[in-house]
Amino acid sequence: MDQKWEIIEKYFERNVKDGIHLNRQDCLISVSELFFGVEYERGDVENNFYNGLDCMTFVETSLSMALSQDLDEFKRNLFKIAYYKSKPEYPYRKHFAYADWTLHNLWLLEDRTDFEGELATIRKRINRAEYLAQKGYDCPHFLKPIEGVNMKYIPKASNIEIFSPLYIILFVSPKPGFDIRHMGFLIRYNSTTILRHSSQIARKVVDVPFLDYLYRLETPGFLLLKMKEDELC
Repeated sequence: MDQKWEIIEKYFERNVKDGIHLNRQDCLISVSELFFGVEYERGDVENNFYNGLDCMTFVETSLSMALSQDLDEFKRNLFKIAYYKSKPEYPYRKHFAYADWTLHNLWLLEDRTDFEGELATIRKRINRAEYLAQKGYDCPHFLKPIEGVNMKYIPKASNIEIFSPLYIILFVSPKPGFDIRHMGFLIRYNSTTILRHSSQIARKVVDVPFLDYLYRLETPGFLLLKMKEDELC
């Protein structure tokens, strides 16, 4: 068993045994912290969710844990968040983190970008057919092969102040054809805001000062999402 699954299974054993109940926001902060130091590894259809964590699977795994009461429910939520029709196959993966992942997880997430600062808009041309063809797959018939999406974001150059204790943060890609380049959790402790993420540079899950990271990253800005607070976890 790899380190990630060991953490997940121990969490649900403890959760059931101790009857732990937190609101979703506190739960999400708590479960994401369990993965400190877990090795970065890019997910794919063969090992996605089973070996290591990349930036997206770290967020998905943490969200699914915060939603679930046991391991079976966790797996169901994980596939619902990560795949169209909960079908764990590469063509059904919500590959594009805004056009696929954000817009098709609104049952769970809400876009809060416009609550935290001045906004700009960028339009991205998403070519799912070309992306999947490069991997040897056809685009599923229910998805648009090519789609234009508009994203509202907070510009990197703006006056940035974060007020909420927790967001999911998505960094806009500067490259044509890609909507988001990286994602993680934005956590505010007192007057300090940190980015908790699975870092390709550090090769593991780490906390870093948010503004230091932002100003080093090649990105026009970022979006902010919140997990809907419907019930205890």
